[in-house]
Amino acid sequence: MTAARAAAAAAALVLQLAAACVQADPLGPAAAAAALDALVARVVADLPEPIVSQLSSRQTLAQRMLADQVPAVSVAVFRDGQLAWARAWGQADVDSGVAATPHTLFQAASISKPVAALGAMRLVDQGKLALDADIGQSISGWQAGAAISLRQLLSHSSALGVPAFQGYAAGQPLPTVLQVLNGTAPANSAAVRLQGQPGQGLSYSGGGYTVLQALMAQRAGQPFEVWMQAAVLQPLGMLASGFFQPLPAALVPSVASGHRLGQAIPGKYNSHPELAAAGLWTTPSDLGRVAAELQNAIAGRPTRLANADMARQMLTPQPGGRGLGFVLDKRAGEPGFQHTGLNAGFAALLAASGNAVGPQHAVVVMVNGEAGTPLAQALLRSIARELGWAAQAPRQVQALPQPLQTLARLEGLYRADDPGAGRADPRAFAIELSGGVAHLRDGGWQRAPLVPLSA
Repeated sequence: MTAARAAAAAAALVLQLAAACVQADPLGPAAAAAALDALVARVVADLPEPIVSQLSSRQTLAQRMLADQVPAVSVAVFRDGQLAWARAWGQADVDSGVAATPHTLFQAASISKPVAALGAMRLVDQGKLALDADIGQSISGWQAGAAISLRQLLSHSSALGVPAFQGYAAGQPLPTVLQVLNGTAPANSAAVRLQGQPGQGLSYSGGGYTVLQALMAQRAGQPFEVWMQAAVLQPLGMLASGFFQPLPAALVPSVASGHRLGQAIPGKYNSHPELAAAGLWTTPSDLGRVAAELQNAIAGRPTRLANADMARQMLTPQPGGRGLGFVLDKRAGEPGFQHTGLNAGFAALLAASGNAVGPQHAVVVMVNGEAGTPLAQALLRSIARELGWAAQAPRQVQALPQPLQTLARLEGLYRADDPGAGRADPRAFAIELSGGVAHLRDGGWQRAPLVPLSA
């Protein structure tokens, strides 16, 4: 894209953002507005753990934001393919004190991947790509070294390396896509190369989605970000969103700054030339339209670009268990699809029900705090509890309190041998007491309370 075209596109987006901001959200009758306000008040009053009992303590959204050092939270809730409500809390930037709104742009991070996957499926629908053809030799200046397919790229079963990218701070030179793929300066990541046999299982790869980015640009005949804007974002009504890397100066007032430990990261946010893997700027209300489009397709409702076959293929498990772009799961007997994202200073999640009949829910939570994933998950559980969405709601159990000395005997390091899981090494975890409550730690930074159900 030329500098003039980029400037024109940025200017057009700013006008769209301005128009969106002056349109009042339709609240409907006063009674409906009051009911919605009451629902939101209940949501933020108690962010539950995955398992709750009569002994569980309550923690508000404000308390959790303070504890996890997350300056701002933005959320959108969809029902049956339509936006139901959106809210935002906190500060988009702690240095300026600017408040976050539902129109504030956040980095989607890895949730860029399923959006890119939808764009790839549009090219399949147009006959410009085939899901199972060999694309390993298709990109000039880079070769896979083996036959790989679009299906494998989309489902993380290509065996290509480089799981994630750290991005580039303000002032750092940005590499081209080929420099990223080959790991040459100024790229700060390793070359994208095969780490095993394609098609043999799950191997999460941001590098594979950067291959996808180059492939899509080649087959579309225009830059990835330009084609995605015209073929996916605009048709879905994602008018505030774009693969803006680096961010145009005109959009700076509209975006949240990334934060680490409560402080803005250097330069406020990193740039990600790995657009398909991590480069989307968006809002929860916009991002949820991707999930809503697939829900509308599988439910037989009118859609803007997806058809039932496209949605079915994207939500069908592939080798390794993922769909084409999304993580698939089944909870409380209900299929679902989801994805999370984590860039420097930002975290996000999208969760949606995948049932073809009955109520369909989708929730998007975006935060500008790097440690905000557990908070986003807790907010999702609180919303699901209010919606009656059993698949994402917390599990309610009856706890049987134990004496402190009984819990103290559980403290220590544990190894879980699980030959059936096909793991080369046993999993290790720890149990420790904190505040008189037993907690499990998974060996990383994840930590969760244990609920005693019996002696």
